[in-house]
Amino acid sequence: DRSGCLRHNESTLTSLVSDPHVSVVLLVARFEFYHRSPNRAALEPGLVRAAQALHTAGKRVVLLDPIPTYAYPVPSALAQLVWRGQDPVEFGQTLGQYEEMQRETLEMLARVAKRTSAKRVVSAEALCPAGRCLVVDANGLAFYFDDNHLSMQGARQLAPFILRAVDLPQ
Repeated sequence: DRSGCLRHNESTLTSLVSDPHVSVVLLVARFEFYHRSPNRAALEPGLVRAAQALHTAGKRVVLLDPIPTYAYPVPSALAQLVWRGQDPVEFGQTLGQYEEMQRETLEMLARVAKRTSAKRVVSAEALCPAGRCLVVDANGLAFYFDDNHLSMQGARQLAPFILRAVDLPQ
């Protein structure tokens, strides 16, 4: 929706395409916001175009499914749970809630992956095992530092799935 963003994105794509040191490009965003924008119809064709341009330039392209998001800062909610003596391991949305909330994005990324050579990382495999999206690890370390950004601990949970998608050592 913003001309500055469009110029920035085009400049970034040009840089990535022309940089011989870049071999893998991970495409990730909080797509749920873009689906509500007035120019949402441009999102999917833009992703397809970017993935194809990167692939043509010899880059491996990875599409990351959305990270489960929350309507509140997860660390604050976890602190309240602990303060009340509740177990934060059982906190977090169900896989079904995540899939419903992200349905439009998940369907779009599946289509983009099918139309391009991009590999898709299903973040729910890493972050939502056993039907619940994790917000802490087994030691109680938070996976988020706000409502939608993974902490280093959350990133460590997801990283092996990304590395596996591009056949890099873990």
